[in-house]
Amino acid sequence: MTDHNSKTVAIYSVPKLRCCQLTHRKSFIIAICFIFILCIKYVSSQYPLLVILKWLLMQHNVDHSPFLNVTGKPDVFPDRMPINLTIAYVADTSLWKEASLLYNLIRSESQIDALVVSGDLDYVDQPLAREHLLTKYFGSKFPIFSCAGNHDHNFWPKYQQTILDRWKRSGIHHKCSGIIGVAHMCTYKGLIIIQIAPGIFEKYRFYDYSQYLENQLNLYHSQWKICSWHKNQHNMQLGNKQDETGYDVYNTCLKHGAMIITGHEHSYSRTYLMKGLHDPIEVLSRNSTYIQLSNGSSVVIVNGLGGFSVSGYTNNSIAPYWASVNHANINGHASALICKYNFNGNMKQALCYLKDIVHGKRDQFIIDVTNIPMS
Repeated sequence: MTDHNSKTVAIYSVPKLRCCQLTHRKSFIIAICFIFILCIKYVSSQYPLLVILKWLLMQHNVDHSPFLNVTGKPDVFPDRMPINLTIAYVADTSLWKEASLLYNLIRSESQIDALVVSGDLDYVDQPLAREHLLTKYFGSKFPIFSCAGNHDHNFWPKYQQTILDRWKRSGIHHKCSGIIGVAHMCTYKGLIIIQIAPGIFEKYRFYDYSQYLENQLNLYHSQWKICSWHKNQHNMQLGNKQDETGYDVYNTCLKHGAMIITGHEHSYSRTYLMKGLHDPIEVLSRNSTYIQLSNGSSVVIVNGLGGFSVSGYTNNSIAPYWASVNHANINGHASALICKYNFNGNMKQALCYLKDIVHGKRDQFIIDVTNIPMS
């Protein structure tokens, strides 16, 4: 009887054991698949599919076409500035949801006159797709000023063509001169906008960007001057970026009282009014909401929150020269810096603010150029 029962147990226990083993194996496979899906979802949320595919394929094609020059004649003394001339500043933009939300946010302003992009235009070498997205939100004739970032250099001639075509449609190419997105300057409704690309192109490694800035800032006269480029010096951003531009370009713009606006680091940071941009950094005034520019002083603003990703901070974020920051550790999102020049009819002042797609305004300050001579 015992033997019979034992056999019976043996006969029925083996299938049960196999069934349990299969169930556990299936659960394990399901768990692995679930974890894999979560990983893919997280990675794709940080780096959208087109970027992942580009990296996986190790795309190294380079457009060797000659760089495009524009030969317009900027105004030596720019036109009178309209009241509340509104310019949005972004960098490190993309082709996906966050950038679309950001462009919609910019478009929702009661008045928006132009967009200035400080490099890294879409991360996937798709200038026509970028142009299509910009046209969707701003129209085909809306003025957009762009310089090259490190993720744009392989296909920069193609980006240049889309930039030039838009300038022609908007009629601003007549007031721009130089190598588009590499070393060009434009006058636009009373603003001087100079964009350069230090640290981006190997063939321009020894180009004297500082001298180019000096020449343009001496030749063209306005109290409102913008210097825009992509990369940074380590101390001039919140993250781990290294020294990639040199301080000469910073200090040339500071010498002429020009605003300095960059990208590259995927966060936002704004200095106090500075009188020296080198080691050590020298602060002129710690007023965080009122910045009075003059020849020999400037403000440095990094806004790399263009919709690609948002970085956290390092010890750089607690440096004593930062007046305002926005980054992942304080729940920062894609953001645009928006400045209204000739604010409410005061030609000497601009109201600037950082606008986050989730939290709205996260920084606001006045810039005053009373102390800057016209020539």
